[in-house]
Amino acid sequence: MSAERELTLYEKRVDALLQLLPRTDGAARETFLETQLALKTASDQAEYFDRWVEFLADGLVAKGVISADELAAKLADVRATAAKWDTATEAAE
Repeated sequence: MSAERELTLYEKRVDALLQLLPRTDGAARETFLETQLALKTASDQAEYFDRWVEFLADGLVAKGVISADELAAKLADVRATAAKWDTATEAAE
């Protein structure tokens, strides 16, 4: 990875997920390990975290750990929550 910089909240959350997955069993751990091997060539930190999310999501859906519908629903929930935070932040400013 390139020069050190402060991680964004998004990157910190991805990192937290990555700290938990190796402790799981079965397909989730297998997907984590496969993703880890595939991402050794990420050129910078932003690409690294984005690629982790993309590869993990694809792998977990492919192995049946979660369904594409479950992933889409959770993503919609996260986006809705983020939109509420953005609105609250704008109102506070």
